[in-house]
Order: sequence, then structure tokens, then C-alpha cells
Amino acid sequence: MRELSETIKIILKVIKENLDIVPAFGNATEELKIVDVEERDEELAYREIQNVDSYLETPNPKFDYKKIEPLLRADENFFQYFMDGTYRHYFLATGLEHNNSTPIFLAQISACVVNRDELGKLHLADKLNRMYILLAKEKVSKTAWDKINEVLEKFKDQNISLFDLSGDDILSGKYDNTTDLRRRGEVKVRWIMSDLEKKMMSKFRNSNKAGWFIKDGILRYGSVDSSVTLEKVIGVSKRMSSTQTFSIKGGKKKVKENTINLLKNLPYEHRTPVYCGIDAKMGFWYVRLRKVEHTSYPLFGIVKVEIPNLESQPITTELIDKISSALLGERFVTPYGSDLRWHAHLYPIYKAEEAAKQNFYSKEVIQGIINW
Repeated sequence: MRELSETIKIILKVIKENLDIVPAFGNATEELKIVDVEERDEELAYREIQNVDSYLETPNPKFDYKKIEPLLRADENFFQYFMDGTYRHYFLATGLEHNNSTPIFLAQISACVVNRDELGKLHLADKLNRMYILLAKEKVSKTAWDKINEVLEKFKDQNISLFDLSGDDILSGKYDNTTDLRRRGEVKVRWIMSDLEKKMMSKFRNSNKAGWFIKDGILRYGSVDSSVTLEKVIGVSKRMSSTQTFSIKGGKKKVKENTINLLKNLPYEHRTPVYCGIDAKMGFWYVRLRKVEHTSYPLFGIVKVEIPNLESQPITTELIDKISSALLGERFVTPYGSDLRWHAHLYPIYKAEEAAKQNFYSKEVIQGIINW
């Protein structure tokens, strides 16, 4: 704790020497996460494929919904690794230089992989913990940026780095002079977390190839994102976009329906066919984990599942049935009451997120450390 405090003091001193500072109230204000951020991410990830018009399952499915039976861990420990990441970010100040200004953020990002053994016990298998100072490179002089970057380079071994708030990425989009940098902060932190998660997952799976692996959330953000080509890996989203339409059924005269119409009638313990995702390199489908009468909204209790389309791992009906059955077996124990997303939570994913949160410094500690 003392080492972090001294490091932050040195970094803030250099920032203050190069920018005029208007501190946040209490020196650091925790920024609230955007409501339904998972849905927004889904919309961005699938913006290139707003109308789904083909399946990616062999043989070609002849069903709208298919009944599946739960596969329990006691019968087969199918999923053995579970990964989730989380973050907190704080608005520290506004930095001023001439007529330009940039918000300054501090972000904490953490991710964990948990392993479940044959007896059903969960163990921490891998973890990642990083901190970032974010400000807009486009809003400060090269001299100021270089001096701030120079001091942060000295503390990379303490897992704290500088990140450009104005840089373009898939989630944040392109930057221009009309961009609201304060709002961009949270999206940028989510992008950093997503990138770290994928790198961590690839490294881990290259060393631990036995058993199936579940990553919480999206595997791939559009065609410009690097492909996930790992075998025995799926992504599971608890919330999904409702902006897509599906034009597959109806023979020559296709019947178009939106996501809500497609899923509102998805029966309990059933799945949809696997649909063709972005440039056919990803397949996705939906599974209903819970009865409609046990939730407060017809689309609650449904998860969206993504899987890479690999020559070495064909997307067959047999494989998708088994994955879906194993997902049904993961719905208990549910974190009911401790998370608003309980209806679509898989317990080991929930525990991975809880483990990741243990790496965070509290809001009170952060506010105590930040002193302009």
C-alpha cells in the first residue's frame, strides 16, 4: 500500500508540473458503469451483421427450438475453466494546457480464471491485475505527454501504465474534436479490459488445453477484431442486443423477425440453432436456462453463446447439444439477490468475478492516496 501511495504521488506531481489541474471533488470520484453496457457491446460487436440469414450448424437444422437435457458436473466435468474480468475507474481531475483540456482517469482492471476439479471445488488458476492513468494525448502537448509517459514507464513493473484516451478502438470508435472525453473514459476502460482478457485467455489456453473454457461475454468485436481461434472455448453473454433481425425461416419467402420475437417463445431447457456470425468465423446461439415465470422479463434467463468456427472443431449438432446441456448444468448455485443478472449467471463465472474484485483497492483507499 505504501509503495502504491508513493508511486501515485510521484506520477501526480509530474502531471501537475506539466498541466494545470482542476481536481475532482474529494480528489477522486468513482465513475458509475453505464446501464446495460453488455447490450451496447453486443450492438457494437454485431453492427456488421444486423440481419442474420443463415445457419452455421451441420447438418442444416430443421428446428426452430430444440429440447436439451442438463448435463451435470457429477456425470461429466465438461467445463473446467471459467474466466471473468471487472474494472473500476475514477475521475481524478481535468488537466488544462493552453485552450485544451482532458479528463484524467485512474482505472483498476482485474481478471481471474478459476478451475473446477473433479470433486466440484473451485480453485484460482490465473489472475491479472493492472492500473492505468488515462488522458487524451490529442489534448496535451508532445512535451507534456512525453514527460508523463516517461515517469509512468518507470513504474511498469508495478503494473501501472499510461493510456491514450483519444486513441481509436473498436468499442470507443473514432476520436474527433466533438468527442465527449468524459463519457469515453468508461468505454475505453472496457476496451482495455477486453484486450487484456483475450491475451490472458490465449496464453492460459496454450498452456492448459484439457477441458472446456468459458469466457464471460463476447469473444470477438467485429471483422476487424483479431479472430479467436482457440479450441474448446466459448463466450457466454448474460445480456444481448435486441437490434438484430433474423431472416431464415419461411422457405423462398423469408420471414423476418427481431431478436425479441425470436427469443420470447424460446421454451425452458431449449436452444436455438447456431446462426452464422461475423464473416462466418463465429457461430452463435441462445439457450434458455430458467422458466419465464421465475423471471421478471421474457428475455431474462437466456444466455447467448459464441463459438469459433474452426476446421479442427466443426460446429455440429452433436457438439452444440452437449455444450448447451452442460450450460444447463451450470445454472445452479445461482447468486440470487447478490447480482441483478442472477437469472443468466453461471456460478463459476460469478465466483471468477468475485475473485477478480478482491484485487481492487477500495474507493476510500483510492481517495486517500490521490492528493493533488
